[in-house]
Amino acid sequence: MTTRAHDGASINPEVGDDDRFHSIFTAIDEGYCLCEMILDDSGEPIDYRFLETNPMFEEMTGLVDAVGKTAYELVPNLEHHWVETYARAAIGGERIRFQQGSEAMGRWFDVFTMPIEPRGRFAIVFKDDSARHRAKSALQKSEQSLRDLAIRERRNSLRLQHALLPAELVARPNLSITAEYQSIDVGTTVGGDWYDTFSWSDGRVGIMVGDVVGHNLDAAATMGHLRAGVAALARHLPAHPTDLLQALDECARAPGGADFVTACCVVIDPSDGHCVYSSAGHPPPLLIAPDGDVCWLDDALTTPIGMLDLAATASSVILPADATVILYSDGLIEGRPQSADGGRARLERTAVGLLSAHPDDFSKRLMAEMARISPPTDDAVVVSVRYTPSAR
Repeated sequence: MTTRAHDGASINPEVGDDDRFHSIFTAIDEGYCLCEMILDDSGEPIDYRFLETNPMFEEMTGLVDAVGKTAYELVPNLEHHWVETYARAAIGGERIRFQQGSEAMGRWFDVFTMPIEPRGRFAIVFKDDSARHRAKSALQKSEQSLRDLAIRERRNSLRLQHALLPAELVARPNLSITAEYQSIDVGTTVGGDWYDTFSWSDGRVGIMVGDVVGHNLDAAATMGHLRAGVAALARHLPAHPTDLLQALDECARAPGGADFVTACCVVIDPSDGHCVYSSAGHPPPLLIAPDGDVCWLDDALTTPIGMLDLAATASSVILPADATVILYSDGLIEGRPQSADGGRARLERTAVGLLSAHPDDFSKRLMAEMARISPPTDDAVVVSVRYTPSAR
């Protein structure tokens, strides 16, 4: 046996002594209904009956001839949380505003419910918000799809970039060369930073670091194209930085090349430590003596690749035993919040502080420490060369 939540309820109750309440809710463009809660013998809410509806009720719910019928008579599979929520208004006296969907009705509603005297009755004012909810859900799915696509694109970009970097570096008994690449985990950005090493029959070794402007798949693909082109030409060129940079310039100007590229190159003779260097629009190498003295190799700068001055010159230095030469891309020194000049000073201090590190770990530790001190805002490359003639 079930009972209503009040005594003497009628199907068509009067609300006060006038019909203004009824007139207002008949005229509004929202759904309205007056209901009574139905309780079981233990006083638990189990259903509710519709006592009155306005003209928009049927349009908003799809329910026909609802007056006098209960919710479960109209929608047998209606979720019970509707009864529980409305009981809070009818029995508990709460005024509740909420948004809720009903799979049984195939709709989504924006609802306001409030208690009505006598106790056990409640009014519902609502809107069928299904169209907006579907649009919002579609937008969320679309945004998620775009996020997933961005993640896949970045993952593929990083795979491409790592695949285009050299699988191994030139090895010489008295030169320890290590390299490290670091990407920033921001959206789909992927840079055109690269590095490579070359060798000649006379024993000399070349190291190049470059940066293609851009942060997308095109930049990574262009980087691979340029690196491969120079690598193919290097063995046929004189062992000199300007010849390598000139070859890079010609590759950049060719179809499928790049408009703006920077690069730095050094060529070292392991037999005597003679180091020749040149930089095309790129940050200069850093030379660190074993006692911690530093020297920026910045007296052989020229215009970027793609605009390279044919009269570009190189300079040279004799490396002291156990010296370290560091080549890098600008992402290493442009971390937040320092400027590039501040980043150079930070690189000096950090590199000097790591001189006791094993040469095989130097590049990795330098990259990690620079990122720790100042979070990177761009992809970065670092290549370090330790000259140890005593290892011959």
